[in-house]
Amino acid sequence: MSSDANRSNGGKNKPPKQDGSNARERARLAAEQKARQSKRRRLGLLVLVVVVVVAVIGVGIGYATNFGKPKTASGDVPTWGKVTVTDGKPIVLGDKNAPVTLKLYEDFRCPHCAEFEDNLGDTILDLQKKGQVKIELFVLTVIDNEDGQQGSLRSGNAMAAAAADGFGEAFYLGLWQNYGKAWTNEQLIDLAKQVGNPSDNFISAVNNMKYQSWMQSAATAANNDGVQGTPTIFINNQLQADAAGWTPQQLKDAVNKADR
Repeated sequence: MSSDANRSNGGKNKPPKQDGSNARERARLAAEQKARQSKRRRLGLLVLVVVVVVAVIGVGIGYATNFGKPKTASGDVPTWGKVTVTDGKPIVLGDKNAPVTLKLYEDFRCPHCAEFEDNLGDTILDLQKKGQVKIELFVLTVIDNEDGQQGSLRSGNAMAAAAADGFGEAFYLGLWQNYGKAWTNEQLIDLAKQVGNPSDNFISAVNNMKYQSWMQSAATAANNDGVQGTPTIFINNQLQADAAGWTPQQLKDAVNKADR
């Protein structure tokens, strides 16, 4: 370029003109980029919606499991009358004259206890019906001590109230059928209405924690018996260290041996 031309444009070189094909290419590329960005936004929004829906469903299921109304299965559940609940003494479920005593330390919120009951509960109930076994029950608050809740305490107190009101066995089975509940007083009273005919005394005992001292005495009994966790099983006061993992036949064999 000549010096005169440089002077005419301030000494700056003008960029070459773009033809129409280059402009159209740039427009096409810009449109494609915009479309990709829009697609990513839509995909991100869809993923967010799915995550929120799953979370809401999970919260709903969790709430229903913990705080929903308990449900019980129908069945022939025997009753052995009202039980006198005394601090330091177990709740007796079954024929008091049964030759074999199955002493249980359990927590109604304990997952290992739930597994034990799921595995051997029907066998134990059958042995109770036949008059071979009676249960001596102590309820502990192991899970409450771990998570700071009070569902173990409330359910144990209600278990004592149900035994005193004469429907202890049905209430005991109902608690295990609904394992996983938070066990509010409302849930416990609702369960009692399904499995028994609770008196005003039962409802008052639940709401006022009448048997809290019995629960405390159960912890003392556990300490005296050297209990390290739940479930712990004794047959005729002999610790059965591996009983939590027994098969139904192993339990029957152990009961028959203790009855000799």
